[in-house]
Amino acid sequence: MSEVTTNVLRAAYNNVDLVGVLKSKEVTEGTNDKGGYITIDCVIATSSESEHKVKITANRMTKGTKDKPSEESGYYKGLCTVRDTYVSVADLMKKDMSFEDAFNQADKVSISRGSLTKNEYYNQGGQLVSRDMIRASALSRVKPEEYHPMARFDIEGYIEKKHDEMVNEEETGRIFLDMLIPEYGGKIIPMRFVTTKEAGSYIRNHYEIGNTVRIYGELIDTVQKIETRIEGFMKEEVKMTTTHVHEYLVDNGSPEPYDEESNNAYKRNDILNALKVRETEYLPSLLERSKNRSNRPAAAAGFAAANAGFVLPNNSFAPPQNKPFSLSDL
Repeated sequence: MSEVTTNVLRAAYNNVDLVGVLKSKEVTEGTNDKGGYITIDCVIATSSESEHKVKITANRMTKGTKDKPSEESGYYKGLCTVRDTYVSVADLMKKDMSFEDAFNQADKVSISRGSLTKNEYYNQGGQLVSRDMIRASALSRVKPEEYHPMARFDIEGYIEKKHDEMVNEEETGRIFLDMLIPEYGGKIIPMRFVTTKEAGSYIRNHYEIGNTVRIYGELIDTVQKIETRIEGFMKEEVKMTTTHVHEYLVDNGSPEPYDEESNNAYKRNDILNALKVRETEYLPSLLERSKNRSNRPAAAAGFAAANAGFVLPNNSFAPPQNKPFSLSDL
């Protein structure tokens, strides 16, 4: 019986373009073996109803080489500038400015080297928390005359599951794509996308489970307020409900899946091997890290506070996302 060889998966192309108003920023600084670090957790709003949370981290010193000594990182300097000079909506509202005026006057920004990923950790109850997040390397101001708010993704991945969206036991025309996204170092993460009706019609006939594809779309993070009127014998009652919609909405993609024989197409055996490493090495390492934090109450409290901003509601139209893919799903 011949042996099946596996390879470390190449990192998928993964890009997020995000331009909007700096709604808030939280700065965390600490020490490490790179001379320290700075992390900025910010919220960028593309409208008054749509906002996106972004995490940006930089070490103070670069990694030196034989030919080039370690030096202060440009990314670190840039985040220090954000810390000291960028003005958010929250900053202006602390000065008693109205939300509308603050939204108009706060800095317009764009992210650099943005990507979709997961914020994964085990909570104190031993359950895996796996939430979508946007990671970036830098934040830059946008000139008012060049400001065009947007939130879009462009990403490659391996289709693990494909199924119709059902509402009240009826198909909506949209399709869920459960995809596996390889990251650097062979790490693989599960991620859910949903198509528009138009894109769903095309994908239904052209994309199959096991294909490698490149998809494009909008990042949807909006708050929808729905008014319901209930008739009463004296007067009509008005009820307001608020729903948070979080979706990666696919509206375009590669005309056809990648050729299975090409180097760019992910091979099934390599995907299975990466999933096995995820279950037997990566996830256990997260659990061990959680146990170590639990033994240090101060560290556990700080970790919970730092991650609170990245726990997003589950997709309103989909099953909960914090159940990871496992080999038993295949």
